[in-house]
Amino acid sequence: MKWIGILALLGTLLIGAPSLQAGGTGVAGGLPDARQERIDRIKADIGAIQEMDRPRGGYEEYLAWCSSVSSKLRRELHRAMLLVSRDNYPGAIAVLSEALIAANDSFTSEVKGSGPMTKRLVARGVELDRALEAKLPKQSLQTPATRLNFLAEYINFIIKIEADFDRAWYVPYYYDYRHRRPCDCPEFDFREFERRKIEVAELQLRFTVEKFVDRVVHHDRRRGERQWDIFPVGLSQAFLKIAELESSFAAEDIAGTTYAQQERCVIQDLVGLSEDLYKYNETSDQSSFPDDRWALVLTVREFERISSALREHRNCNERDHRRDHRD
Repeated sequence: MKWIGILALLGTLLIGAPSLQAGGTGVAGGLPDARQERIDRIKADIGAIQEMDRPRGGYEEYLAWCSSVSSKLRRELHRAMLLVSRDNYPGAIAVLSEALIAANDSFTSEVKGSGPMTKRLVARGVELDRALEAKLPKQSLQTPATRLNFLAEYINFIIKIEADFDRAWYVPYYYDYRHRRPCDCPEFDFREFERRKIEVAELQLRFTVEKFVDRVVHHDRRRGERQWDIFPVGLSQAFLKIAELESSFAAEDIAGTTYAQQERCVIQDLVGLSEDLYKYNETSDQSSFPDDRWALVLTVREFERISSALREHRNCNERDHRRDHRD
């Protein structure tokens, strides 16, 4: 269930509520030093890991770190829900934002993008949240709920990938075969491991559409058939910014696999879409999208088309490529 449904009673939308004031309650306000102290406490709870110091490490260390991140994020989600029940949206946002920062800071590496997928996702969560904080209008009544919805949904996504990919594939196999030779390990299907990375990339695209877009059915009397309307969950600027970054992230993940050549058309389409969205979001360039409505509809179509192609393992010669909306 989308968090926006929980948060939708914007009749209580916090105007004049004490929890919205700078001081707020608990974690909502406070000085930067206090914020850093909270982040450091969460980081200590998770347990820091430095990949460069463990060249031959770590099944146990990596498994413990991934599990600890999921456990801590679950607890922070619960804390945020309690704050929402008290109408303290800024406090809930701060709790989840600080949890992502702490999780990201608790794993350091000299190589960008190395480590478990959980590390990559928490880093992206921090980047996405900062982008939304900068992009969403400060005075909009929907901004607190929109940002909180993103944080909650994204953290749940991290928890899912940690269990389904990192614990099942990355941690038990990758580090055994990369760092523990010879090892008493079961046979490892590396091609399937690489295919699972593409599945994670596809899940990121599907997640963006499923969690930040709603479809509403209505009956078209003139045509005598049912039609679907597409609406953003929260502010449209949030969906378009998330889609801009997630399309780039998915392209990066696919490009890093052994299937990159086979999936080159998908990579090109995702990079092109991300660039078009960046120009629309940041420079008001309307050459690809005339308005938010078109940008929303066309981006959803592209995400769904690319997701379908990845799930069905269609190569460049078997799939339609991206078309300009004016064609």
